Amino acid sequence: MNHYWLITKVQLMNIFKQSNRKNNLLHLGSYTIGVLVMAALGIYYSTMLFSSMEPEAYSTVPMLMAYVATVLIFVMGTSSSRGMLFGFKDLDLLKAMPFTDKEIVFSKLAVFTLTEFAYAGAFFIPVIIIFGIKAGMGILFYLLALLGFIFLPFIPIALSSLIGMGMERLSAGKKHSDLIRNITAVLFFLAIYAGSMYMSFQSDGLTDLGNINSFLGSILLPAKWYMEGALEENVLPVLGFAALSAAVYALFVYFYAKSVMKINALSGQGYHVKGFKVKRVKRNNVFGALVNKEKDRFFKNFLYVFNTAFGMFLLVGGSIYLMFAHNATVAMLSEIIGDDASINVMMSQLFILAIVMLGEMTCTTSSSISLEGKSLWIMKTLPVTTSQVFWSKMMINILLIVIPSSISLILLGIVFGFQWLYYICGLAFIAAAAFGISMFGLLMNLAFPKLTYENEQEVIKQSMPAFLGVMVPMFVGILMLMGFFLLGPDMDGLFYIYLAGFAVLDIVMYAILMSAGKKKYNSLS
Repeated sequence: MNHYWLITKVQLMNIFKQSNRKNNLLHLGSYTIGVLVMAALGIYYSTMLFSSMEPEAYSTVPMLMAYVATVLIFVMGTSSSRGMLFGFKDLDLLKAMPFTDKEIVFSKLAVFTLTEFAYAGAFFIPVIIIFGIKAGMGILFYLLALLGFIFLPFIPIALSSLIGMGMERLSAGKKHSDLIRNITAVLFFLAIYAGSMYMSFQSDGLTDLGNINSFLGSILLPAKWYMEGALEENVLPVLGFAALSAAVYALFVYFYAKSVMKINALSGQGYHVKGFKVKRVKRNNVFGALVNKEKDRFFKNFLYVFNTAFGMFLLVGGSIYLMFAHNATVAMLSEIIGDDASINVMMSQLFILAIVMLGEMTCTTSSSISLEGKSLWIMKTLPVTTSQVFWSKMMINILLIVIPSSISLILLGIVFGFQWLYYICGLAFIAAAAFGISMFGLLMNLAFPKLTYENEQEVIKQSMPAFLGVMVPMFVGILMLMGFFLLGPDMDGLFYIYLAGFAVLDIVMYAILMSAGKKKYNSLS
């Protein structure tokens, strides 16, 4: 048991803290900052909803938030279970130590469960407290709500982990295991998205919070039992929910503990070719070889693709939607911007800013140096320059942004009738933003490198550079859009001021990257 607690403690410290430095918020793990962000979101949205309704309707808010928390746990668990529960790279190290298989397996499971609890609790517990105070609830409500919350993540954790287990089992040991895993995961998330869109189209009555809760409650029935029991201060529904959740989780633990070591061993074996023969040899120049290496690393890791290219998924889906909702979009923007002679110009600029903002949310470079891990020294011994290393990593990110963004710009331009000037300005803006976010990600990765890790998820999802590489540009994009809505009609040339600002920032960041950035990279070990 002492070994179990030791392994679990070390893994939790590795996840929730970036380094051993004290009194410095920037060196907290991104999971810790993510928990704080989730708490802020829960407080903000619940307070906003409470302020917009009568006291007798307050109970709809915690009900909705319970459904939202359940869905969030399921989605986050599906995307992260593979990295935390399967394919962990420290298996050989842990097996070489005096730890039993049960201690290793259950420590991994405990860490995964606790991280999901941290996110869910940060989001949902403030909602319970705020509602209880505003509605004047008794002590029994708080006891039942907190008791039920202990079991709320169990079912979504079990279902998402079983899906991750199925994906890993399907691809482990296969010739194209990475491709199989990525395609399966993409198809799964597309199916979820398509299903949610279909249900929203079929549900014309989802016009207020009560109807939305009724619809979600018919799907997430256990969460409905829990919240109805807590709100009505009825013990039996909460206990029934707790018993069902515990049973589902126990069943999952049984299957996980029985098969996880076999799956990890199979994943570690890789694919072996019998009677291998060299048929042809490809040759690339140095820079081309570096770019191919970065391309293969990116597309072979679904978590890397999903986490860093999320903005491009939103962009493609949004562009397709807007093409079919032309009239409704124009009518809505006319009410917001104003129906005057400048509506087409303002709309063109707004769409370009939205494309740029989604492009800024795509940052592969914030993880690309850390992913070199302990093999970084090999890269440094190769006959390549630091500039070539930087540009190879930036090139993948730039192409990942520029290609779909340019296609979306052209499609939206045709549908909404952009002037030729905005095609040119739009392409220039997209290129400047792609170049800028690629450099910003590298700078963040150099400032907070994480070269030692158990699995790649710690770098892609849980590291400080990954967090800053997405959140900072996203907030910059949101501020740009807010400034456009507030000042756009009253400030001539605001769009071009933004474009010029990006160009200046690119020049400054490039100078920093090629001077201080090179020194930092050369000092890494």
